[in-house]
Amino acid sequence: MDRARTKKEFYHLPQNESLRKQIKGSAIICYVCGGYMLLMAVLSHNSFLLVDASIVALLGAGVQFSQSRAFAIALAVYALGDLIIGVIISGFLNGWFPLMSAAFVCYSTFKLQKEWKEYSMCKEDSHA
Repeated sequence: MDRARTKKEFYHLPQNESLRKQIKGSAIICYVCGGYMLLMAVLSHNSFLLVDASIVALLGAGVQFSQSRAFAIALAVYALGDLIIGVIISGFLNGWFPLMSAAFVCYSTFKLQKEWKEYSMCKEDSHA
């Protein structure tokens, strides 16, 4: 008899590999952006940029390791706010890489959650 998979087991199925890669790729973009911001913070002695780098990297890690829609939305909101503040302060469009990463990760996590929901409903129907 086929037992129902846990959510973690479901995420690691081969059919979800492309979504997992997109999530991991988005997290890597966050790490690179966080590293770049960290370098700029050290060179400019800007403690606010240091906090910004930490938040972006931590949200990227949260998304990668939890595949959570909540982390994805938090990253999107933070990246959008960071972009808007950057444009207001500098007058230039900067900080768009984290926002681009957030868009990809939101798509991927929401699609993964939709597929999990469909899978779990099918399993419930087959056990009924």
